[in-house]
Amino acid sequence: MAALIFKEWTGNRMTAYIYVKIILLSVLLAFALYYDIKENKIKNYVSIPAAIAGFAVNTLENGLSGFVFSVKGWIVPVACLVLFYLINVMGAGDIKLFASIGSIMGLSFTGYSFVYSVYIGGIIAIIILIRKGILISRFKYLFNYLRYTLFTGRITEYCHKDSKRYKFPFSLAIVPGTFLQIVFTLLHLRGVTLNAGGVMGF
Repeated sequence: MAALIFKEWTGNRMTAYIYVKIILLSVLLAFALYYDIKENKIKNYVSIPAAIAGFAVNTLENGLSGFVFSVKGWIVPVACLVLFYLINVMGAGDIKLFASIGSIMGLSFTGYSFVYSVYIGGIIAIIILIRKGILISRFKYLFNYLRYTLFTGRITEYCHKDSKRYKFPFSLAIVPGTFLQIVFTLLHLRGVTLNAGGVMGF
């Protein structure tokens, strides 16, 4: 009987922490989207406090293992996405946003969120390029860029930093991509295991 009570209590406690983290994440995404649209930049005073809060919540939940959970969730996105920053495909604010998501929700959650965000961002980009009438020319540019990189081994800027013609606030993709993973997480809490992988092909 005591074991059942303990199991129920820990289960409720874990569920409560997940909801706290989802609320924290939702606030982070709302502010990130607001500033990215308004000022074309995700402010450090949005992402850094959220990351610290993620460390705090996970440490309170699971002690040292929770702290390590947040560390991996923060460091790995930065390490993996820095190349996109160097070729000017992704802004530093976007990377720090993913790192903050990772510090709150962990590496696996962030990985899925990133993949969903890329799919959504690709759809947005294609719509923009079609409306501008430059879809084919941009695909040719991408092909030539990849060919140059492959044969020379040199990594150069894909987009000029002052070019805004082909860019859009990437938070427009990050936010729905992350909320999609939030939905799957909430479904999982109710015993429904589901993700968009089967539909999206991964």
